[in-house]
Amino acid sequence: MKVHIVVQLDGWVLERQAREIERRLDYVSVGDQPSRHADINYYMSYALFADKTKFDMCFFTAYQPDHPTLAKRWVDCARECDLAVTAANRYAEQLKEVGVKRIEMITPGFDDKLFYPTLTVGVVGKKDGVTDRKNPELVKKLMEVLPKNVRFVFAGNGWPGRCRMLAYEEMPAFYRRIDVLFLPSKVELSPLPVLEALACGVPVVAPDIGNLDVLPHTEYAIDDVESAKKAILKHFEDKKRLWGSVKDYTWENWAKEHDKLFRSIIKEGG
Repeated sequence: MKVHIVVQLDGWVLERQAREIERRLDYVSVGDQPSRHADINYYMSYALFADKTKFDMCFFTAYQPDHPTLAKRWVDCARECDLAVTAANRYAEQLKEVGVKRIEMITPGFDDKLFYPTLTVGVVGKKDGVTDRKNPELVKKLMEVLPKNVRFVFAGNGWPGRCRMLAYEEMPAFYRRIDVLFLPSKVELSPLPVLEALACGVPVVAPDIGNLDVLPHTEYAIDDVESAKKAILKHFEDKKRLWGSVKDYTWENWAKEHDKLFRSIIKEGG
């Protein structure tokens, strides 16, 4: 079996889709012209389809009725190819409306080794030279027990990691690049970092101290590692749920679904 994917070799999205299949299926090749020796020519996208070969598949991107030339090309290719592939239900329905009888739904993917959620936890404060109320030791313990995808960044001094004092005008940018503000203090009155983070739309994980009883925050028990860990991970779970919504759309699955399709075509004799 030989499958040849025809794609514009521009290093952009459609070539990426083609290369991810080629990488995983040893009978697939990629080029910018169809192959007369292939059992299947797969045009990614449909606009590259020209002359008929043994078996022609087209990948259909968005239908654009407000562009008459593109819309006509989309419909003409749909009617002439042997099999249409698309990734959206709305375009599968559009293909049916123009008379296409053989339609497959396969969604492009992402590399789950590169694209995964992380949580950036910000800590703000200056070392108290008299007491340990800022509690850097709690942060140190959390850095040891939290998953590697949870990282801490610091503004101020005295924290168990790279930190520096930031000017007041630099603080908004600091808050906007973190996912959550963590307040490790044992005692506070009205911690300004909490107000500033909330003003930037950043959620806060903090114990019930000072005036935090009237400010929104995810609460943990004072100086309690497990309680603080659980509170921080609650925010990480929100991000992981989003990852879970697309976990089936990996390049592995993209190639696997194409492998099944190619083999079924060959088995059926085209």
